[in-house]
Amino acid sequence: MRLYNFSNNPLAQVDVWVNGAWMQHVRGIGASGSVIIKTADMYNAFGKNFASQSEPVTRVQLVIGDKFYNTMGPVTQ
Repeated sequence: MRLYNFSNNPLAQVDVWVNGAWMQHVRGIGASGSVIIKTADMYNAFGKNFASQSEPVTRVQLVIGDKFYNTMGPVTQ
């Protein structure tokens, strides 16, 4: 999964949440940049990784500091 930052500001210390249950921490996403997140590196509270599930990505959200953001997408290429 590729996550894009369309802003002119870098994002630091981002928790990426998929479908409200699967999380991966990202150190940063550069201004106007992107980062690839491997579904095998996303885990839920029970220690299962997202790649082992047959669940599609339906919602991607970011937590930066104490703020919660909804993203545009997901989009499949």
